[in-house]
Amino acid sequence: MPNAPDDRPQAHRLPADADELHAPLRRPWHFPRWRRRLRARLPMNSDIEITRTVVGMPEMIRIRPRHLALAALGGGLGAAVRFIIAQTTPIWETLSLGTVIVNVAGPFLLGLLLQSLAERQESRRMRVIRLLTAVGFLGALTSYAQLAVDIVIVSERHHVLLAVAYGSATLIAGAGAVWLGVFTSKSWFRILRQHERLVR
Repeated sequence: MPNAPDDRPQAHRLPADADELHAPLRRPWHFPRWRRRLRARLPMNSDIEITRTVVGMPEMIRIRPRHLALAALGGGLGAAVRFIIAQTTPIWETLSLGTVIVNVAGPFLLGLLLQSLAERQESRRMRVIRLLTAVGFLGALTSYAQLAVDIVIVSERHHVLLAVAYGSATLIAGAGAVWLGVFTSKSWFRILRQHERLVR
C-alpha cells in the first residue's frame, strides 16, 4: 500500500535526517556578514547622552555650569576656525569652498570621535572631551545654516539646478564622511585589540 501524502503544513515539517537537523542557518542575501561588523553603537544624542543601561536605555547627564562653559569654549574655538577657513578659501557664484570643507570635515571628525569614545569606558574625562570637542568645537565648526543661505542665494540668481546639486552633494558627502569616520575608528580599535591578543 503506497504511503499517504504528507498533508501537514510545511512550516511544521520535521527534519528528514540528522544532517538536516544540524544544518547551519543561512543568512539572508540582504543581510551580509560585513553589515554586522560595521554596526556602531553611537550615542542617540551626543549632546546629552553619556552611557546606556543594561536594557539599552540612554542615561542623561545633569546640565551644570561647567558643562555649558566647556561647550561654549569649544564653540568659540570652532567658530574661529570656521571663520579662518571661510576667509582663506575661494568663492564662486557666492558658493564658498570653505563651507564645503567644514561641512565634510566636521562630520568625519564627529563620527571618528564619537565612535572612539564609544569604544572606551565612560568617565569624567570622556565627558569633558565630548562636551568640549563634539558639542562645542565640531558643532560650531560645521555650518549647515550657511549652506542653506548659499542655496537660497544661488536659487534667486536663477541657478536652481546648481543650488540643488550643491546642497545634495554636500549632504551626501557629509553623511558619507560620518560613516567613514565611524568605520576608521572601529577598524583602528579592532587592530589594537588583535595586537593586544597577539602580545599576550
